[in-house]
Amino acid sequence: ASPYMLHSANLGFDWHAYGWKAFVLLVEPRGWYGDGTGLIARHPWIALSVIGLPFALMAGPAMRLLVLVVVGQLGLYVAYVDLLPTGLWRYGNVHYWKWFMPGLALIAVVGLRGLRAAPRAWAGGAVVAGLLILAVRIDAVPAGPDQAVRALDLPGPSPGFAEIYFAPVTINDAVGPMRNIYEMRLVPVGAGIRAIGLRRDFVLPLADWLGMDRGPARALAARTRLGWFCWLPPYACKRPGG
Repeated sequence: ASPYMLHSANLGFDWHAYGWKAFVLLVEPRGWYGDGTGLIARHPWIALSVIGLPFALMAGPAMRLLVLVVVGQLGLYVAYVDLLPTGLWRYGNVHYWKWFMPGLALIAVVGLRGLRAAPRAWAGGAVVAGLLILAVRIDAVPAGPDQAVRALDLPGPSPGFAEIYFAPVTINDAVGPMRNIYEMRLVPVGAGIRAIGLRRDFVLPLADWLGMDRGPARALAARTRLGWFCWLPPYACKRPGG
């Protein structure tokens, strides 16, 4: 096995906060990562495949197989710990998904054709359900005392992107160590550094973080709501939240 394969095996897959991970990869990451673009924002036509997917499943065994393969791999890669929105475009990791973009286009075309031929109640329900899914927002907000802490804002100056993104740093919280890259990820956001939990949420209080005197960390939680689609103008979700 190559060093890259061994590194990837050590990272592996994790299902923690799976819906949030799908949101920052597919819809809009900048409110959390301060960087990157959602896949649907780059290719808004993918939204049509979400709406048409139920009808594509009814278009015969070949289409069912295509849906199974495309959705299956998409779902699996969402769980890969090191597939992050910061790397999707900055480091070209979107190439993992390029092969099934034509598949999503075919699902959209076949699904929308089936939607047009479906009874009005079925078609209307599918459109409403798809639009509700696509309208989901997951914002970074200040964490309350009983909320899970998805991220920490660490005040003070930040070095360059690569220096902090790949830094061999460990944050020790009330549960134990959180290593950068493996259990969490450090990214520069605004004038400071944000630590984002990948395998679990942070548990306060912190025992040690970065080994520096940076002042108190600001805890952020995830708030789910519905709103105008993040992937369409005026792109209202793009600001770092919280």
